[in-house]
Amino acid sequence: MKETIYEGRTQSEKIELLRANCNHSELQQVKIFFSEDDLNEMKSRLSEHCITKSGYEDELKDIGKELRNKIKEQNETIRMLLQFLKDKYEYQTQEVFDFDDQENGLMLTYNIHGELINSRKLRPQERQVKIFNMNNKTA
Repeated sequence: MKETIYEGRTQSEKIELLRANCNHSELQQVKIFFSEDDLNEMKSRLSEHCITKSGYEDELKDIGKELRNKIKEQNETIRMLLQFLKDKYEYQTQEVFDFDDQENGLMLTYNIHGELINSRKLRPQERQVKIFNMNNKTA
């Protein structure tokens, strides 16, 4: 049970009487207990805020998933570009053209722009072998 003084007076009268009759006054932290109506109102507001927060969290998950996918795409592009910069080339499927250089014993490979892209030694089956006619005795 709460003990009160100046019962039956208005709030402004109570404050005036309290100030006039006290020995000392100061500002201090005081517990103020909530009424049942206040608590029920807070529970209702809490429920509304929880529902709103849940909606935001769902939205954040969707946005986060979308952003993670975008970041993943950027990481893949960065990895590819770093590899290109490191290697200084990339592989592409193109039509290429081989020319045999019998004099130097090389197979020369050119790309579609006519640029030499590779050379290697001729394989034995690719070498032209001069066939001498053994039956011809005109020498």
